[in-house]
Amino acid sequence: MGVRRDELTRHWKSFDAKLRAGFLKVERNVESQDEEMAKLSLILKKAWVERGPVGMEFQLQNAFLGHIASSKSFSKDDYQNQKALADLRYPAEWYPATRRVQRKIILHVGPTNSGKTYHALKRLEEAGSGVYAGPLRLLAHEVYTRLVAKGIPSALITVEMIPLNQQMDVCVIDEIQMIGDLERGWAWTQAVLGVQAKELHLCGEARTVPLIRELAASMGDEVQVNNYNRLTPLDMDNDHVGFDFKDLRKGDCIVAFSVMEIHALRKQITTQTGKKVAIVYGSLPPETRAQQARLFNEPDSGYDVLVASDAIGMGLNLSIKRIIFAAVTKFNGFEKVSIPVPHLKQIAGRAGRYKSAHDANKEAEQTLENSNTTDVAATTPDGVTPEEIPDQGSDFRT
Repeated sequence: MGVRRDELTRHWKSFDAKLRAGFLKVERNVESQDEEMAKLSLILKKAWVERGPVGMEFQLQNAFLGHIASSKSFSKDDYQNQKALADLRYPAEWYPATRRVQRKIILHVGPTNSGKTYHALKRLEEAGSGVYAGPLRLLAHEVYTRLVAKGIPSALITVEMIPLNQQMDVCVIDEIQMIGDLERGWAWTQAVLGVQAKELHLCGEARTVPLIRELAASMGDEVQVNNYNRLTPLDMDNDHVGFDFKDLRKGDCIVAFSVMEIHALRKQITTQTGKKVAIVYGSLPPETRAQQARLFNEPDSGYDVLVASDAIGMGLNLSIKRIIFAAVTKFNGFEKVSIPVPHLKQIAGRAGRYKSAHDANKEAEQTLENSNTTDVAATTPDGVTPEEIPDQGSDFRT
């Protein structure tokens, strides 16, 4: 808005005084209370209930910007420009350069461990240029390592970092259902609308298909939907583990929803069993997360058990044999809430992965080494060239 720092301070003092006076009248139920303040009070209460401090901060910022705008005089042209900028009814028009590209959107949808991302990445490997973007840096690092091991130049980016002004052949966006997330959904929306890729591969849950079809229709993009089935069965254990961890098996992962609980569980398991325990959660430094995941994945490291947050539900390739939930509720900043069923299913689906990142990278390095030493196709003892498994596939080759 072109406001100087000294003006900003003056506006904030004025806004603060207006808030205090208005809320005092609302609290005392004074008849002459400011209608604007009464409305803002309801908005802030709703924001606190739904999103906690983050929601309140967002609404206060909006109210403060409105206060500044109301104190300035706008010409008719200024008003029309502001009105046009605030018109968010036609998101497909936000990226005119992208609309000039005839894109094809390929949706890879299905449950966890169904080979969705594998097939999208195979197309990326064949392309002349492209990027992979995931929800977590650790997941992006796994893919980056895999591609580099195959001799394919790659960049390590999350969805928020996708370049929108760069033309490319293929872009793979993982966990597309995050488009509905309150905090980060904007990044997936921006990427789907704005990335200048001839082929846009979206991997995630089937419930996103109607929304993507609708967006694609508004943008004039072609849509192809590939459905996948889970490659390994997923069974519910009949026995409750409780807090007696002596019977934990190699490959067990206990999921908790707070950092304090994760560290407490790690200590308790180590004390009870003497086993080494790896931990993975979102606020760990990226290098530490990658190291802990690698220790758990490597079969001879001695780290047989993992304690992790719900971050593992975001597509990380971990050698998990069994998922154990320490709780099915989490603290969202101001109260405990139940974990949504789709999120629980996504976390549970991490059990029984066909191949961990450690195995995939090892195979990639071996493939690169073979390609550097011989041009002869690999064959089976019977002289038959190996083929990839059928299209609902995995990371394995037959």
